[in-house]
Amino acid sequence: MENVSLYTNNNRIHAVDTALRVSVKPQEILRKHSLFTRIGSCYVLMTTDDSTMFSTFNRLYKPAGMTSGTHFILSISFYCYGTDFRRDNIFWIDQREGFRKGMDINYTYFINEYIGAKLSHDSNSVSIYCEPKDFENNIEYIIRIIEGAVVNSHIHEGFFPIHGALIRKDDTVCLIMGNSHSGKTTYASIQKKNEYEVLSDDIVFMDSMYRIYPFGQYIKHYTDSDVMGSRNIDTLEIRADSFYGLHLTAVYITEICCKLTRTEYYEVIALQKDHSFSEYISEYPNSFFLCEREFNYSFAQRIINFLMQRDLFLVRHNFRIKEGRGMDVKK
Repeated sequence: MENVSLYTNNNRIHAVDTALRVSVKPQEILRKHSLFTRIGSCYVLMTTDDSTMFSTFNRLYKPAGMTSGTHFILSISFYCYGTDFRRDNIFWIDQREGFRKGMDINYTYFINEYIGAKLSHDSNSVSIYCEPKDFENNIEYIIRIIEGAVVNSHIHEGFFPIHGALIRKDDTVCLIMGNSHSGKTTYASIQKKNEYEVLSDDIVFMDSMYRIYPFGQYIKHYTDSDVMGSRNIDTLEIRADSFYGLHLTAVYITEICCKLTRTEYYEVIALQKDHSFSEYISEYPNSFFLCEREFNYSFAQRIINFLMQRDLFLVRHNFRIKEGRGMDVKK
């Protein structure tokens, strides 16, 4: 890590990256590879000693420099060996999404056959353990852990995460909301052909002034897996120019409809201002991979009241249900 200055205070060693103007852990200085990026309003420092791990997340996440102002930092450390979190002082509280989830007084833990991870309850550090040979094959799970850590950090800093896509064209900023598999990414992709930018396709953040921030674009596709929606990680893109707060102009609600004719791809209908949003803002997105945090119902209600004052539209997709899991669009 370049441009690092060391100093002592209260008999402890501290380090500062003078180029990025952030404090770093002294042990991170000794690591071979580091990447500084930004996801939403959170700056992220990723470090590892393994070149294979570094090349993977260096391909997925775009480097970003620190802008002026006050920012919060999330440190993500990748370790090229497995670890055993099955200790007596960890309380295992859940098992889904392909992971066991546990907690102790300082950390929330996630483990499966190939990955171990621990998130600090102060929301500023994550440690991910994985053998280099298993890293690429499990990158989708690792992205979910990183996503949970970023969402957790935003909640800790006073943001409200929303399950939805965000698109922009000139001064028009549109939030696309809906239940899982209801066509949010599909509609965002349609609008991309109409010269809209897809800023985020799964999670966005809103601050107390109702400004909206994209998580970052990553387009996903679904497979027959019952564990999770598989992400097309080759199209993941973190947009370094889209992190300032945007002013929302319209909200689109997506739903599946099997009653449209074969020739209709989708239809858009204007909604009344009294449309209910509670089912779409009833829990935090990717909640399994968060530290246990109480849902902010007061903030949620204020956001619902704000959304009801935007231009509201319903997007009805023409879907055909296949046998088993999954859906196809009739074209």
